[in-house]
Amino acid sequence: MNVPPFKDSPIEANQHLLFPSNLFDLLADDHDCFLYEELFKQIDTTAVEQQYSHLGQRAYHPRLIVSLLIYAYSHGVFSSRDIQRRCQQDLAFMYIAQMQCPDFRVLSPLKWL
Repeated sequence: MNVPPFKDSPIEANQHLLFPSNLFDLLADDHDCFLYEELFKQIDTTAVEQQYSHLGQRAYHPRLIVSLLIYAYSHGVFSSRDIQRRCQQDLAFMYIAQMQCPDFRVLSPLKWL
């Protein structure tokens, strides 16, 4: 009997799933990003939202930007370019940013307020 040395067949990197799973299921149930999300839901940004103009390009929601900056700073990430990179590569940052990735030029001026 010829038993293959590996558990499964060779890895197929381009194999697609019929029903994609939730990407955030890969995070542990007790990951701190879920706690932060509950805290961020309580942030009241209505005063800031009322000052937004309906002209021009649509802006990121203020709660998203504030949440992202607080989460990044609390994890020792202070560079706006690093925050942008984490939003592209780190699953927890993707969760906090709701799969949006603000450009570093959007985040940089806000750090000095």
